[in-house]
Amino acid sequence: METQPQESLWTKAKNWVLSVPLFVKTVFFVCIVVYLSNLIFDVPSVLSFAFNYFWVTRKFQLWRLFSYTIMHLGLLHIAFNMMSLMTIGWALEVRLGSLHLLITTLVLILMNSSINMLTSAIFIDLIQLNESTVALNVIVGFIFAPSGFHVGYSGVLFAYMVFTTSFGPVQQSLFGIWNVPAKIYPWILLVITSVIFPGVSFIGHLCGVISGYIFVYLILNFRPYNAMVKRIDQMIPSKITSMSSYYPSIAPEPQQEQSSERTRSERTVDFDTVEEADQMQEMRQQEQGSVPSAIKKGYLAVKQSIVRLYHKLRGTPAQEVSSGEYWSSRSDGRVLGSQV
Repeated sequence: METQPQESLWTKAKNWVLSVPLFVKTVFFVCIVVYLSNLIFDVPSVLSFAFNYFWVTRKFQLWRLFSYTIMHLGLLHIAFNMMSLMTIGWALEVRLGSLHLLITTLVLILMNSSINMLTSAIFIDLIQLNESTVALNVIVGFIFAPSGFHVGYSGVLFAYMVFTTSFGPVQQSLFGIWNVPAKIYPWILLVITSVIFPGVSFIGHLCGVISGYIFVYLILNFRPYNAMVKRIDQMIPSKITSMSSYYPSIAPEPQQEQSSERTRSERTVDFDTVEEADQMQEMRQQEQGSVPSAIKKGYLAVKQSIVRLYHKLRGTPAQEVSSGEYWSSRSDGRVLGSQV
């Protein structure tokens, strides 16, 4: 009985590299090359790539808004981030597609940097107004580090995490031990990583979580955004779109010869039709509830309280209607109304 020859280690490694999604693979190798170059030759230096509030706002070194994500400090730092990228990023690229994840990541990085700059500006002003408050300076310096340097891809990974918990099941496994609600999963990991690794950038991770929620609920299914992604995708050369790592599956099947003009329907995920994206958003909202609906409920509750207080001060009766309308009878017989 003939036995098939076993694949060599080199062949297995080569097949694995080919199976990694295109965008995740690109980010992985860029981060590794930058880390090794910095470790051996000190080029590029950490200070030249790191994000810093003062150097961005006062020296207008705008490349720091993006460059800090590919710079890492230490072996553990890059190891944890790249392992997370290979799991979270892989699944997300399968869900969205290579180009979609590329554009989404660029937007998320810019959002992370913008939120970081905003919080830094606010707390720097607080420090200047309270120079004698030592406790405030310590808290702001430890948590927000407005004058410090931020590097690493972890902020983007926290934003990715918001995506996966929004798309995935209602419960998420925490270290394979406990199941926690998906809504609070990113927040739990935010606290745990800050406690276990006190040297990490808390504000960087927090900005990642916030930008992730903003993108998922306000931008992801925004029709002009998806239309823009579709137009750009149609301009990509067929040599790239026909690659086995472009829009791959989690467990790629043996590669078969495919036409370079592969149709959109053959890909793992298709966001070309806005109706599918709307249906996905609606299903996600039914499972987990949505941030906009929660904001609307809070708004209605506040408005109810204001209306009650208004009529209490005027001494006029108020009646709440389930449709969101609030009516009251005035002494002159007219009716006041407000509809949301």
